[in-house]
Amino acid sequence: MDLELKHQRLLKILLIASIISTAIHFTDNYLFIEQYPQPDWITAPLIYQ
Repeated sequence: MDLELKHQRLLKILLIASIISTAIHFTDNYLFIEQYPQPDWITAPLIYQ
């Protein structure tokens, strides 16, 4: 049972880390979209609708 609890704790830590890193990634994309190379037809107002 102890090993199962350790695995559950590890899984919980990995899941939380994944959620945090995803939030940081998408926030960065939202804030700095103008700095990324992209076609002219993709604009920030179009993305933010």
